[in-house]
Amino acid sequence: MTTDSQNILSRLLNQELSDQELLQLRKDPDLAPMVDIIEETGQWDTPEFGSTEKAWQQIAPQIKPARVRTLRPLFWAAAVAAVIAIFMLVVNAPQASTPDSWSTAAMESKTITLPDGSTVTLNAGSELELQGNWDELRAVLLNGSAFFEVEKGATFSVITDQGLVQVLGTQFEVISDKDQYVVKCFEGSVSVLSPQATETVLTTGQGVRLMGSSWENLSFTAESPSWTTGNTSFTSAPIREVLNAFERQYGVEVVYEDDLREYTGAFPNDDVEAALQIILRPMNLEVSSTEGNRIHLRKMSE
Repeated sequence: MTTDSQNILSRLLNQELSDQELLQLRKDPDLAPMVDIIEETGQWDTPEFGSTEKAWQQIAPQIKPARVRTLRPLFWAAAVAAVIAIFMLVVNAPQASTPDSWSTAAMESKTITLPDGSTVTLNAGSELELQGNWDELRAVLLNGSAFFEVEKGATFSVITDQGLVQVLGTQFEVISDKDQYVVKCFEGSVSVLSPQATETVLTTGQGVRLMGSSWENLSFTAESPSWTTGNTSFTSAPIREVLNAFERQYGVEVVYEDDLREYTGAFPNDDVEAALQIILRPMNLEVSSTEGNRIHLRKMSE
């Protein structure tokens, strides 16, 4: 985070930004997701950040019920307090302390051990970054797909463009990229908060999927994401979700006018040609043209 961006963030919290400064803040990849979250929670007067508890006490009376829809009060308080704490730690962190970050290329996955002993398996084409001081708060930024195995302890937060996931200790998957947001709980329970929906608590074998503006509840029996074993599998998944996973895995862009059909099957994570054909054939699709790493699809003529 640059000093300039840090100053602008502080002014955002005090509602002192011009439109031009807000645009600059959104261009900072470290800050843009958190800007979206704090703006969605409403326009609050910002307290003096002495402590998370004190900040929450000052902010709570300013929350507008219409903004939080049907969120349970205790959950909403915890979620907002966590966001406040994240801002406190990021804004006040010494400039010499640069957050650790990791990324994966096409057809690459990586297992990362975090400072608390938790592990993250980062799927292909994904990015992860630590935030704040982990002695006080456990938080990461995610763009892409990852499987988390979280050690028990203080609240663990995963911040994405589409929402916030919070746990104490559990195993779960988060997919956040482009036009989709998927959270699956493989062990324990997780809380999911998003501007597009009310608070959702998931337990083992449950998940949620956001495509566009529509939320869908999921159920499954797998013990871990399929992509961690070398193949990416789907059961009655929207074709766009399948194509998104293919794009991320192989570092390509797929252009296709979406339809409402669903796909069931699995493609390999290390053979782009085989993977593409496995997706296209049962869906009666074919490649119409290619431009560099861009693949155009069309329906086959009857």
